[in-house]
Parts: sequence; structure tokens; C-alpha cells
Amino acid sequence: MTLVPLEPRERIVLLAQRSTAQPPADFDDLMAWVADRVAEIDGLPDETRGRVLELLDGVDLLHRQGLARFVDRVRLLGGRGMLERLTEDSVVTSLLDLYDLAPDTEEVQAAAARRSPLVQISEPPERPQ
Repeated sequence: MTLVPLEPRERIVLLAQRSTAQPPADFDDLMAWVADRVAEIDGLPDETRGRVLELLDGVDLLHRQGLARFVDRVRLLGGRGMLERLTEDSVVTSLLDLYDLAPDTEEVQAAAARRSPLVQISEPPERPQ
């Protein structure tokens, strides 16, 4: 039997198929679910945790770049008022706020204050020596 290395996309599909944990559909429950999963990363061995955090940083950057371009286009084509209207939806506001892309309005700030924050995943927590 010859083993053939998998392409990165094929690996992701296989990992996704192995996963049995189904994220909840409700947005607030999903935010809490993600925060719990991110917190579980702390318990991983250092090397594994580092690789997982690198992956999360890469996914974050993919989303950040795409969303930033999307927001720029919305502002260009629909004006700032269009973006503010879109952020009347709390899920849209939450997503844009995660990437510091939500308009700075009183309504957006009030909505952000009501939400439970996600855990910051860009840097691993410091471990006591």
C-alpha cells in the first residue's frame, strides 16, 4: 500500500468529517460555544497549542481581509448610511465589531456592551514559569 500525502484542502475536509461536535445555530449560543472551544486550547500541549493558534490567526486574517474589502465596497457604493443600516442587525454588528469594522455609533457601542465578548485568540496566554 502506498500512502499519498493529502493536499491541505483534503486534510481540512477529513478533519471536518471527523468532528462530532455540532456548533449551535443560535448566534449567542454560537458565540459562547466558540469562546469555550478557544478556552480549551489552553489545555493542549505547547507545540499543538502553538499550531492551533497559528491556524486561528490565519483564518482570522482571511476573514479580516475579506470583510475589510467588503466594508470598503459597501461604504463606496452605499455610503456610510448603508453600513449603519446593515449594522442594525445584531449579528452583522457582532461580526464587524470582532474585526473593528463596525461604524462608531452610539447604537453600535450599546449593542457591543450587551454582547458577551469572545476570547482573544491572536496571542497565546502567558503560562506561569
